[in-house]
Order: sequence, then structure tokens, then C-alpha cells
Amino acid sequence: MADEPHSDSLSEADPLAVRNALAAQLGRAFGDHDFVRGDDLLAQYSAEVGKDETYWGFCAELAIVRGELETAIEYNQNILVKYPDDFWSVFRLAKIAMRRGDLAGARTYIQKAMRLQPDNPNAVSLWAKVLLIEGRVEDAIKTLYGSLQKNPSDIWTLVDLLKIYDAQGRYAEGLALANNSFGRMSKTAQKILKKEIKNLRRNWRFEGAVRRNFDDIFAALGGCVLVDVGAAGGLFWKWEILSRMGVVKGIGFEPDADECRASQALYPHNIFLPIAIAGKSGKTKLRIARNAPCTSLLLPDLEEMRRWPIRACFETIRTIEIEAVTLKKALKDAGIEKIDFLKVDVQGAENQILAGAGEYLDQLIGIELETHMVALYKTETVFTDLTKTLRKSNFRLRGVEPQGSFEGEVVEIEAFYGRDTAGLSDLELQRLFLWEAVSNCPKLPFMGDNKKLKSYPELAATMTERDYKIAKIRRDVRKWVKTKKRTKKAF
Repeated sequence: MADEPHSDSLSEADPLAVRNALAAQLGRAFGDHDFVRGDDLLAQYSAEVGKDETYWGFCAELAIVRGELETAIEYNQNILVKYPDDFWSVFRLAKIAMRRGDLAGARTYIQKAMRLQPDNPNAVSLWAKVLLIEGRVEDAIKTLYGSLQKNPSDIWTLVDLLKIYDAQGRYAEGLALANNSFGRMSKTAQKILKKEIKNLRRNWRFEGAVRRNFDDIFAALGGCVLVDVGAAGGLFWKWEILSRMGVVKGIGFEPDADECRASQALYPHNIFLPIAIAGKSGKTKLRIARNAPCTSLLLPDLEEMRRWPIRACFETIRTIEIEAVTLKKALKDAGIEKIDFLKVDVQGAENQILAGAGEYLDQLIGIELETHMVALYKTETVFTDLTKTLRKSNFRLRGVEPQGSFEGEVVEIEAFYGRDTAGLSDLELQRLFLWEAVSNCPKLPFMGDNKKLKSYPELAATMTERDYKIAKIRRDVRKWVKTKKRTKKAF
């Protein structure tokens, strides 16, 4: 295969070759999310080809990435004036409508896009998401499956379908479909598919462990309630499985109403409420970040983040005013009287959420927070201060797990806090240790687990019967959810 012409030498080629080569490079840059290079290539395209529909189409894509939705709408509508049947302009307008929460508008544009290109997998996948939001899960499955039959090498249609099978616990069907599709995929797609297969097998093994030890697990966790603040995409996968099996009940709060409806359709055993949780009830500002998971109630401190390339993800692209309530009010209004575990991922506003929990904080056995070692948002309460505050409420730090790409620095962490074990009953200890295991809290050593302790009599003398008992309880409950190792590779 001939080498791809370098963009600097394209001006020497014929105009059509220049156009096609630059369009291909733009497609790759956007596909790799390299929007800096995309910007440079757009400038080159404008200079060497001109501002045609391809140019404006990529400008529209870039505007969507930057959150400049009105500009993106204008670009696409201008293309449609000249080319009324341009599929990609219609498709982009559908994506924009989805992003703005305009489900009716999205449905109209997607249907038009599918009339223009009935078998286009991008349009079909977006239509399947609309069906999920509407609660039509089986229709979404049929739509995706039909698209996959027509486009058997389209990895993203397959991934969307596998995620639904996974959510429903239909592991055997998902794995059979993945294995049958593997040979039709490109090498890049096969790498993606291997990850999905790995997740399906992992989840199936975990569900098997729960089934084998169901009576013990249910006796410890049965009836417990897990609250997730910032629950886009559902609860953590292990909790979703336990909830589907009737062990626990999950309550998810997420301000994006469409995300809530989609999660509710996929995970009907839980409750997802389109409510924004804050430190006090009333109107507040939500800062939409360039990278959606970095969206926050707080302003990002870009000066503090200046030394990390990841700062671009935190930039605010627009601000909207929303109605928020405290966690206490949200739970009261939902009729939830008691909660056992709390997970909070709200980009810097964790302390506000905890402050608004009221008496619910006193009921908790375990709290998981995504927090920061330094303030990435203005007025944020950082990890060390959160730990001091929670300690006053009798919570102890049980584990930390670094997150994010901060050039080798430990900046963002997942922090796990458990109720002080000194005052817990055996049942509460079981719940605490199961919560740790299910939430993937790092396992720190217990002195009571040291088989060579008797070799150090002075140290052994400090141990009490309860110390040994607590260590044994943790060993026992962790066995209940321990999965069996696979001996055969998938491929």
C-alpha cells in the first residue's frame, strides 16, 4: 500500500486528490479525538480546497465538541439549504437535539436520517438510544440486532447490543454473539471487542459467586439501600448485579433526565431520579465541561490545573441554571427512610452533598467519594479536609484508589470511608466488609490475618479476641463474592 501523502505536500497533487486526502486525515483526527490537529487540518483544507460542505461539516463536528451548539446548528442548516439530503448534517442535528434533551426533535431528525440511509449504523444506534430512553428495551435490541445483520463488521452497534445483554444478565447470548462476530471485525475492532468479552465473562463469574453464596450474602445485605449521587450510566456493575438479583436496592440521582430514563429502562430493579443534588435547595448553576464527566456545580480552577494537559477537559463550555435539592429532601420526597451506603461523584461538591444529607449521614455504614488532593474547583473541599470532617462523624478511611491522568501525580482519588468498626455488630461488620469487596475498595492488611503472628509474642499480646474475630469476618465475607479464576483464554 502506498504511503499516505503528507499534508504539507498535498498542494502538489491534483485538486480532487488534495480534497480526498485532507478529508481522510480530518476523519482520522476527529476519530482519534485529536481536535487540535483537526483545527490545523481545517485551516489547511480551507486554504487548499475551500469552504465546501465537507469543510462546514467538520466545523459543525468541532462546534459540537466545544459545546457551541447554536453555531453547530447554523453550520448544519446552511449545508442543508444547498444539500437538503445531506445525511451527516441531519445526523448531527439529531445528536445536538439529544444533547439538549430535545427527544422529540431528535426523533424527527433520526427518522429523516434513516430515510436517507436506512442501513447507516450511526443513525440506527442513535435511534436505539431513543428507544431505550422511551423504555422500549426489546425494540432497541431488535433494532440493533437488525442493523448488525446488515453491517456485521460495525463494532459500535455490537457494543451497544452487548451492553444491553450485560445489563439483563444475558451473558451466554452476549458471548455467543461476540464470538460469532469476532472474525468479521477489523484488528482495531477486535481489541475493543475483547474488552467487552472480558467484561461479560467477569460479570458472569461474579453473578455465579453470588448465586453460590446467595443465602449468606442476602442474610448480610438483604434489604440494604445504596444511594448513588451522579449515577449516569447506572450503578457500579457489581451493585447492579446484586440489585437485579434482589439483594439490595439502588437509588440513583442524575440531573440528566434522558440518562435517567435510559438507566431506568436498562436497570428496572433500581430507581433513577432526574434530580440535581446540592448543599442547599433552590436554583443553582451547573457548569457544563468540555468533557461531560467533569461537569460540576463549581467553577473549575484552570490556573491550579495549568501544569496538566487534562485541564482542557475541565473547561466550562456553557452554564445552565437548574433546580437542585439537598440529599435529605430528595430522599424524603422519594419515600426513602433509611440508607446504608452512599456513593458520590459530583466533581468537587462532595462536602456540599454530605452537609445536605442530614440525619441520613448517621445511618450510613460505607461512603465512597471521588475527591481530590488539591482543589481542581474553586471553593472545593479537598480530600484531607473531607477526611477530618467525616472522622468527626465516626467514619474512618478504609482505602484510596488513584484516578485520572495527572502526569504521574496522585491528584484525583476514589476514597472509601467506613463506620468505625469499634462500635459495629457482627452483622454490621459483614455489611461493611461486603460493601468494601463489592465496591472494589483496596484490601489493606489486618494483623489478625498474619499467620506468622505467633512468632512475635510481644506483638501478638496486643491482639484481642475481637481483633481476631473482625479479621475472620472479613475473610469469610470476601470469600462469598470471590470469583473463580478462568483457566481458558477467550482467544
